[in-house]
Amino acid sequence: MNVKNVSKKAKYKIYSAAGQIISSGIILNNKIDVSRLINGVYVIDIDDVQGAAQRKFIKE
Repeated sequence: MNVKNVSKKAKYKIYSAAGQIISSGIILNNKIDVSRLINGVYVIDIDDVQGAAQRKFIKE
């Protein structure tokens, strides 16, 4: 997954539809590896020096 407009120290957390944390880490090279996730709906929280954002995405 590509991410735009984040700093080099931006952190992320990916949650399942049930609200469990599935993955977390630091965004490197504006990319997040979601290849290990099974297909489904997820929510991602991105925490950056500019603020925080939460988005829903579908892994197919």
